[in-house]
Amino acid sequence: MQAELLVEAGVEAGRRLALAPGQRVVTGRAEDAGLPLRDEGCSRHHAAFALDAQGLTVTDLGSKNGTRVNGAPLTAGAPAPLRPGDLVEVGGHRLRVVAAPAPARVRDEFERLAELGRGGFGAVFAARHRASGRLVAIKALAQRLDASAAARFAREARVRVDSPHVVQVLDVRVEEGQVYLVMELVQGRSLEAALKAGPLPLPAALKAGEELALALSAAHRAGVVHRDVKPANVLLDAAGTVKLADFGVAKVAGETTLTASGTGMGTLTYVAPEQATDAKHVSPAADLYALGATLYHAIAGRPPFAPGPDLVRQLFEEDPPALHRVRPECPADVAALVHRLLEKEPDDRPRDAAQVAERLRERRLRHYPGM
Repeated sequence: MQAELLVEAGVEAGRRLALAPGQRVVTGRAEDAGLPLRDEGCSRHHAAFALDAQGLTVTDLGSKNGTRVNGAPLTAGAPAPLRPGDLVEVGGHRLRVVAAPAPARVRDEFERLAELGRGGFGAVFAARHRASGRLVAIKALAQRLDASAAARFAREARVRVDSPHVVQVLDVRVEEGQVYLVMELVQGRSLEAALKAGPLPLPAALKAGEELALALSAAHRAGVVHRDVKPANVLLDAAGTVKLADFGVAKVAGETTLTASGTGMGTLTYVAPEQATDAKHVSPAADLYALGATLYHAIAGRPPFAPGPDLVRQLFEEDPPALHRVRPECPADVAALVHRLLEKEPDDRPRDAAQVAERLRERRLRHYPGM
C-alpha cells in the first residue's frame, strides 16, 4: 500500500505526493527536489518523506525555519512517524497525510527462534525474517523511552560503521517507546565466554586485538566513540574473526546524547579513568584504553584491575601488574604497547586505533610468523 499527502495550503496547494514502499522524496526550493515548493520560507532541501517497514516518516534536513508535525517542531535528522490526518508544515506550506500504511511490527515481520542473551540492557534473540528467510539477531532494549528520547536513540543507532569487524545494524525500530535493533547474526561466542577457559594463545590474542583496533578505527573515522569496549561486547565468529558489538551507549559526533555531563559510564574493569567521571566528553582515546584493558585480559587471563572495593582507587592511582610478569612468555614489546594503551592520561596513549592495529600486526608477524 502506498502513502499519500495532499498540499492543503501554500503556492503549491492542490498537489499530491504519493510514495511507494521503499521510496524517499525530498521537498524544498531546489529544482531537483522530488516535491519542489516555490516558497522562500523553505530551504533548498528542507525535509524528506520516506515509506519503509517502519511506515511513513518525515525528517527535517537541517532547514533554516524547521519542520512541524501537528504544530510540534522536529529535531533535525530525527525521523518522525506520520499517520493519516497528521499535518506537516514546511515553510508556508501545509501537507496533510491522506493515507499511510501501518508499519510492520517486529513480531509480525520476524519469527523469534532462541534467546541469545539477557542483561540490564534487555534481551537479544535470534530471529528469521519471514519474507526472506534471513537469520538476524534482534536486541530489545529494556528501557522504554519517551518519543523524543526514542527518536534520538534511533538516530544514533542508525550511524553505520563500515568494517568487517563491526556487527552491522540492519534496521532500527521504535514501537510505542520500545527500541529494537535488528542486527547481523554472529554465530560464535563472545571473547568473555572464551576467556572463561583461561587466557588466549598469544598469537590469537594479538590477532583479536588487531581486529578490535581496526573496528575502533572505523568507528572513530565515522565520528563514533563506542564507550563500552569489553570482552562481553567482542564477538568471535566461527572462524575466530572479531566482531565488535553493542553501540547502544556510543557517543556520536555532532549528536545530542542521553548522557549527562559529569556522569560516568561503562564497566569499571575496562573503562578509562576520564570516562569513569565524565562519559559525555570522552574522546576516542577512551576506547583505546578499553582496547588495552581487553587485550590485557586476553593475554593475562584477568583484567588489569580486579573487581572489588579497591577498584576505583587502583583505576586512578595505580599501574596494572606488569604484563610480562603475569605472563612471562609475552614479548616485551607487546607488553609495552598494552601498558601504553593503559596510561592514565589520554594524551599519553597511542595516537589512534589504526596505528595500534598496525603495531599489533607487526608484532604478531615478527614473533609468530605463519600463525
